[in-house]
Amino acid sequence: MLSWEYRDPAEVAERRERERHRKQEQCGNCVHRLSVEWRRQPLDACGKKRAYGWRCWMFEERRV
Repeated sequence: MLSWEYRDPAEVAERRERERHRKQEQCGNCVHRLSVEWRRQPLDACGKKRAYGWRCWMFEERRV
């Protein structure tokens, strides 16, 4: 656990949600995005082994 996760549970949940939303805005529509469930938690990752949540030069828009 990180130090900020010992605060008020409502603040922790809100901060996690803000972070998840920020990452979705950066990498959520990339063709290299992978989604898996681990320990009942949804996890997103980059298929190109980049840091998920920071748009990189390999970002390709997913076509619908």
